[in-house]
Amino acid sequence: MFDILKSKWKIFKKEHKSKKRISKFALKFSYYICYLLPVQKKLVFVANNTDRLDRNPKYIYDEIKKQNLDLKIVLMFNPAGKKGKKNQIKFLLKNMLAEYHMATANFIILDAYYFPLYVIKTKKKTTVIQVWHASGGFKKIGYSVLGNSFGVNEKDIKINPIHTNYTYCLMGSKYNAKFYAEAFNVSLDKFVTDVGIPRTDVFFNEELKIKLPDKIFEMYNIPRDKKIILYAPTFRGAHKISAYFKDDLDFNIMKENISDDYIILLKLHPWITEKYEISEELKGFLFDVSDYPDINELMIISDVMITDYSSAIFEYSLLEKPMLFYASDYFDYIDERGFYIDFHNDLPGKVYTDTLSMAKDIKDNNFEMDRVRDFKKQTFEVADGKSSERFVNELIKPNMIK
Repeated sequence: MFDILKSKWKIFKKEHKSKKRISKFALKFSYYICYLLPVQKKLVFVANNTDRLDRNPKYIYDEIKKQNLDLKIVLMFNPAGKKGKKNQIKFLLKNMLAEYHMATANFIILDAYYFPLYVIKTKKKTTVIQVWHASGGFKKIGYSVLGNSFGVNEKDIKINPIHTNYTYCLMGSKYNAKFYAEAFNVSLDKFVTDVGIPRTDVFFNEELKIKLPDKIFEMYNIPRDKKIILYAPTFRGAHKISAYFKDDLDFNIMKENISDDYIILLKLHPWITEKYEISEELKGFLFDVSDYPDINELMIISDVMITDYSSAIFEYSLLEKPMLFYASDYFDYIDERGFYIDFHNDLPGKVYTDTLSMAKDIKDNNFEMDRVRDFKKQTFEVADGKSSERFVNELIKPNMIK
């Protein structure tokens, strides 16, 4: 399967190389036409991987509104991946509009890879803050995977470097900052680790934590007399357009062994657009909650999390709840992508390659909580519910133009 995906991805990249050159020229042209326009009191959130305000940007946005700062907020969300010539033209035109906003912005905030930012040179009065969507280093990305089928082509990087123009990069700890310094090819002194991760503030919102169970249980008709396992696997495939769910955890075995005490909430990666079909036998035990917008809120109501290679493990460690890792394709995945940490020794829980062993450990409450607590300390230097406030006070306010 991986060999097939690799070959398809290589063909796709070759076909789109000329389109990328045209796109790059159009974006640069748009930006430099607007370059002489003055910088405004404006903050632009940019993304090509989502169509909504979520994760760290959402919490930063809410805090800016709460403090009533004199900043115009612009949301430039333009998700890639739609097929057809008309959609591709619309995608390019909206990215060209984003270049205007970036040319006139006091602040640019992003939490993922964003090509339109990397083809330009931002102004001195523009502060660019990368608030990456993972709180720590797990799967390799960026410059760490050059030459891999998942990564960016080395020749393309020489022509157009990526992860450029960052003024600050947000990370939860110095330990994890070193991984992203490699991934972004930037110096460690650009990393801010003493502010905290804004989206972790939700874990300290006691009022919300009281209300959440009723809200989510009613939304999905979840029974209230069982403990909850959150199953949050990441995607497989080289990119958003080829992303798929590797459905190899045997839910029937899980049901046979733990259904007296547990139910499972399935939260697929946002790139998986196809709805998971739950068989009649599994209804009442397995619930697909993939359309729920905030995985951190699902973490709050859960008792255990199972994942494979998802970066959700970093936030989940703050709750000091058990984690287990189901990774039947570990050897394929490490060849395809690779990790910054030792998969078997550094993770906050045991690794499994068969469902039955994992189900038995869940049934027997055989969890490794010391590893969870150690992982939490390693991941977060600051986590107290005030990270969004510190972010605005320490990174936004001092850099606002007069």
